[in-house]
Amino acid sequence: MNEAGYIRSFALDARSLQPIKLPQFKGSDHVLISGHSPDGRYSLISVETATSPRLSYRYEWSTGKLVQWQQAMSPEVNTQHFAKASLESYPARDGTTIPMFVRRPAQCATMVCPVVVHFHGGPEGQTKAGFSPVAQLYVDAGFIFAEPNVRGSDGYGKAWLAMDDGAKRLQVVSDIEDASRYMRSQWAKNGQVPKIGIIGGSYGGYSTLAGMTMFAGAYDAGVSTVGISNFMSFLQNTAPYRRALRIAEYGDPVKDREALIQLSPINHIDKLIAPLMIIQGVSDPRVPVGEALKMYEAAQKRHVPAELMLFADEGHGAAKRENRVYSIGHTIRFLEAYLK
Repeated sequence: MNEAGYIRSFALDARSLQPIKLPQFKGSDHVLISGHSPDGRYSLISVETATSPRLSYRYEWSTGKLVQWQQAMSPEVNTQHFAKASLESYPARDGTTIPMFVRRPAQCATMVCPVVVHFHGGPEGQTKAGFSPVAQLYVDAGFIFAEPNVRGSDGYGKAWLAMDDGAKRLQVVSDIEDASRYMRSQWAKNGQVPKIGIIGGSYGGYSTLAGMTMFAGAYDAGVSTVGISNFMSFLQNTAPYRRALRIAEYGDPVKDREALIQLSPINHIDKLIAPLMIIQGVSDPRVPVGEALKMYEAAQKRHVPAELMLFADEGHGAAKRENRVYSIGHTIRFLEAYLK
């Protein structure tokens, strides 16, 4: 069961339907029953915490005996100091409570720290608690790292998931700006307001572009990875096998034309005032490279600080280790330059 971004497991006796007590794992964020032996004698239980990669245990149902199957290995890094994600929330302008996970550097308890807001992709994705080396890189760099699950995210029921379908997105896209509004008002100390950056990939990349243009001024810098800049050209040029699926999510180019135009960041480029970095795979079949090029060229014409990173050997996001290092490293470098 997905409980607000935490995975919990439960068991019932198939004959009596009475609950069967499972082992308890202290400090766990996720507990998953992820496999069974053919005879049903054993099951595999996977456990994840904020400070350890996922561990697997063999569980014997008849005896309750639990045997750890592997040792988590992270020889280069001591993961025990990793920041634990706390489940928090912020109010949308219509009063809806938006959940978010927040990781904080220890020093930010007594001082104002810059904030990086990461919006997940999908848009039918969900940020969960648990082990995240990438999030920890931002924490180690001195950023508060916040990850909202705005309306349209998975994991909160069908009604929440459908709140941003088609033209309805116009009513909830402001969740992007409301995150910044809340942080500026509630995370300030002694009159000092934190600088806030926005990042994300795929639909999170769109969220970044929207936050930087439609809601200009909400964020002090942004890094968009494989983000949609124009819904009309995106739906026209995305791979044919995805087009019908994406039209069902974002809207029909004919019936919902006005909404799609209004929701496209490229049509709000005249509002762009803060530094923007764009990262894109040249061979992306989902979000074609033209979405990045048009946005970068438009940003240049605005004479705002703008950077473009193209990966000739990547598609929808960086998959190769060296490209991931470049992508994450330059994102942090860019944000440090404009948020500190």
